Amino acid sequence: MASHTLVLPNKPLNLTCLPQGDFTSIQWLKENQYLQHNHQLHSSDGNQTLVRTGVTLADSGAYQCEVRNLANCSSSDPVVISVAYGPDAVEISPSGNITQLFGSPLNLTCSADSVPAAEYSWFFNNTLVGLGRVMTINSTAWTHEGIYECWAYNALTNLTGRALVTVSVVIVASQESPSVQPTLIPRIISGTVIGILAGVVLIVIPVYCFCVRVQSQKPPQVPPIVSQCDKKPPDIPAKHGPKLENSPDPNSMYQELQCGDEALYQELER
Repeated sequence: MASHTLVLPNKPLNLTCLPQGDFTSIQWLKENQYLQHNHQLHSSDGNQTLVRTGVTLADSGAYQCEVRNLANCSSSDPVVISVAYGPDAVEISPSGNITQLFGSPLNLTCSADSVPAAEYSWFFNNTLVGLGRVMTINSTAWTHEGIYECWAYNALTNLTGRALVTVSVVIVASQESPSVQPTLIPRIISGTVIGILAGVVLIVIPVYCFCVRVQSQKPPQVPPIVSQCDKKPPDIPAKHGPKLENSPDPNSMYQELQCGDEALYQELER
């Protein structure tokens, strides 16, 4: 059964072969290919130990030792060497500037090339809001507009990689944003219309009540009173006949009449 070993880049790697019984030769293989010694790869102790100075990503793979004697040839179980690296190529999907329909769900997925696997953190407008590869928003609202940033951290290399996207929320889906759900458009439009109508009603009713109240508080218009005193009395035709002696002056008699004494006025007219 293969075993796994994780090593840091630029560090030395030592592998030791432990043969059972007598042997005549030991050779090393990587991915079933015999290794050739060079200035960075050599062996010691009769080829029992393989030494690699300054490992790189190219040194990752499965290693075995092959032992030969006069009777037979046998190979060890493989040892899988993994060289730590990263995080590299941090990405968020979907990427770039994201236009999201109001009320629709949004899933942001972060990925990175990293050995061992990276640890992910999510920041929204520089505030930590989540952990893990996926950032989920069940129903987007105006408060979800802003910059989302993913941090990928490798605990072995102690390195961090970042990626970010910008999210904008809209009422009506555009043709350039296929990620939104068009089925929500009628609901959103109807909700908007209902909200506008409700606002108009809330404005019109108080104004109407105010106008009715002001109208009811107006004082009633009283028709002008025409005084009978302002009316000019009709001319009294002069009666022809014998003049009475000591008769008072009719003009002075008329001046003494009261405006409201209609009986006396009629008597005089006769």
